[in-house]
Parts: sequence; structure tokens; C-alpha cells
Amino acid sequence: MAEERGPTLVLLPDPDADRSIVRTVAGADVLQRFVRMAMKAGFSRVLAAPGARAAVDGVVEACTLDPVESPALVAYDTVYVRAALLRLMVLHPLERGETYLLYDAEGRPSALFHGHLRRVPESMDVAEALDLPDELEGEAAIRWVAPQDQPRVASMVLEDAGVENLSMSPWDRWVVRPLLRVFARWGRRPERVELVALALAIAAGLLPMLRTGLGPVLGALALVAATTVQRLLSPLRKLHDAPPPKDRLHAAIRAIGHAAFTAGVTYRLVNDPDRPLVASLVLLAVGGAASFLALLRAREYLQGRTDGPLALQRAEGWIRRMGIEPAPWWRGLPALELAAFVLALTGRPTLPWFTFVLASAARLWRWFVAAGARSRVDVAAARDAGEGGRVREGDQAPVAPTPSPARPPQEEPSSPSISGPVV
Repeated sequence: MAEERGPTLVLLPDPDADRSIVRTVAGADVLQRFVRMAMKAGFSRVLAAPGARAAVDGVVEACTLDPVESPALVAYDTVYVRAALLRLMVLHPLERGETYLLYDAEGRPSALFHGHLRRVPESMDVAEALDLPDELEGEAAIRWVAPQDQPRVASMVLEDAGVENLSMSPWDRWVVRPLLRVFARWGRRPERVELVALALAIAAGLLPMLRTGLGPVLGALALVAATTVQRLLSPLRKLHDAPPPKDRLHAAIRAIGHAAFTAGVTYRLVNDPDRPLVASLVLLAVGGAASFLALLRAREYLQGRTDGPLALQRAEGWIRRMGIEPAPWWRGLPALELAAFVLALTGRPTLPWFTFVLASAARLWRWFVAAGARSRVDVAAARDAGEGGRVREGDQAPVAPTPSPARPPQEEPSSPSISGPVV
């Protein structure tokens, strides 16, 4: 009995395509990603008919009428088919003799799904439209034949890569995505991008110390750049299927930048010879405490506590608490860093400094509230222990339970213990 194998992907040259277009999204070749997804979904091989792009890893050049003899997806070399649909084609192949045509999001024929394909075809035939699941209707595939197809292709590629909210806001469209193209050649070694982000975070603390009025402005700009470059690490890994990081330094870069910038601006304020000594001491104490709290937050990241007690609540959360839904352009925006940059443009370094002091106070407040909440949870858990014990107002230890005569002594549950004072 012949061994069963996955379907074959056959690429045909697109007769309507503009061959001058460089079909890349964030520096990654779209056809290369399509081929890689097909192989990952379970396709056994990828063949390129004469005239189709074959200079892609995993693609084997074939001649017209070469034998295939397997289920197959015949697609144009400009098409991008969603990963979910590729998995469905592998899990639910067609019956022998069945053929259905896949139309893209613009209603153009894009691929032909065969239950059994004997030979490499010369062109795309006409067939009945493929019935798609509701969640993929209108979003199953897209042909990149003209420049106006690029945004739709990019949206599908980024969504399949698991890159969240990267194409929904102007900041991501005009800042993050161009930077992705710049750093794309380092996508398989994202540690290099991580080093750039860390260097920018440290520079955010060194630049305000310069003897120039632009020091705080340059420091805030470096902080914005560090936070933005940090966001590129996860998309680059997902777009290039890079292995996960071996450490957690990438997650702590933003907090390190906050600590460095606060310390740098504090040094600048304290080093002002016209400032009274008492005021300098107060600024040193407050700025040092704020910088130390940011470093403690970086320590939480390095320990793997992403949502630790010193985590800052996202600005979207504060906006929703006021009953306002954040605008789409707000998503992905480094609001705190941009606010510091705008305030630094006023020429008064105390304004961006005060921004991060308030941010550190917000960290401390969340820690203070979280500690109280944990104490209340511990007491509530002790009160709900049921038969195990009872906590009374003013007690310092749980009251020992009275054994029930109806229950054998060996089956009696042990008395619970409470670590910490009882309120």
C-alpha cells in the first residue's frame, strides 16, 4: 500500500502581475513565508512551474506535465494564502476528482485546490468556488499584482505571524513598520536588535548630562527610540520564525530606559549651581527613588514577573476607566516617552523629570494596593476554611477546631496555618 503524503503546492506564474514590485513585508519575502507556512501546515513539497519564481528555499523547479500524483494546491506565485486555510486543506483533503477555485479578497481567481492532480498544469483552470469558513470569508487569500494590494497583504501576513496591532495605528504604520524593514536583515539574529535597544536606553540617561540645552531633548528622543526598537523584537522573531530568547533582558529594556533617563535628568537638575542646596537634596532624593523603583521594575522583568506589583497600568486602561474607548491611533503609541519628549522641547528639564517621578509614584501606589489586597485575600481564605478553623476579629492565631464525635479522629483535617498577622 502506497504511503500517504501531504498535498503538493504548485506555483504558476501570474500573468497579471507587475514584476517590478518587490514583494516583501517587514523585510521578509512574502512568497518565502507562504512556502514556509505550507510546509509547516503539512504540504509534502513545493513545485514551481516554468516562469514562476523558484529562487525560494524549499521550492523545486518542475516542467509542465511533470507527474504530481497527489492532492495539490495550484497557486499563482504572487498569492498569499492564510495559514488557517492551509491547515484545513491538509486536514480535510478533497475527494479524488474534486476541484475547487479559491478567490482572493478582491474576487480574483488565485488558487485551485485539487483532490488529485496528475501533472503540473500549464495554466489555471476554471472551477466552482471553494466554500470557505465564515471566519475566512473575504480574508482567505490575496494576490499581490499591483502596488495597491500591499496594505492588504501586509495586514494578512502580520496577523498570521501573530504580530498584534502592528497595522492598526498611524504610529505603527509610519514608524514601526519602516523600522521593521530596516532591521529585517537582523531578523534571524534579534539579539543584535536587542543590543541596539539597550544601547539607546542607556544613552537616554547619558545624553541629559551633556552641557547643552538639547541634552534632555536628545535623551527623551533616545528613550522613545529604545522603546520603539524594543517592540520590534517580538515581530522580528515571529516573522522569521526565530527561536525564543534565552534570557529576559528584552522585556526589561523599557524600564531600564526609564531609570536611566530619570537618573540623567536628576543629575542635570542637582548639578545646577544656581539651585539652593536644600532644593538639590530634595531633587536628588526624589529622583533617586524614582530611578530605583524603575530599576526594581526591570528586576521583575528579569525574574520573569511580567505583571509584577511595580508594573505600570497601560494608558488604555486609564482611558477606559473614564468611560472612553481609546481611539485606534492610540494603540501601540509610547505615550509616556512621547510626553517626556514633548515636555523636554519646552527647555525646562523639570517637566520630563516630573513625568517619570509621577510614573514611579504610580508604580509605588499599585504595589501598595496590591500588598493590601493580598492581605485581605489571606484573611478571607482563612475565614472560608470551614471546618479547618475560624478567625475572629482581634485574634492572633486560628482557633483550634473541636473534633466532631461523628467523624473518626484519623480522618479529621489538620488545622490550617496563617502566615502573617490576622486583621
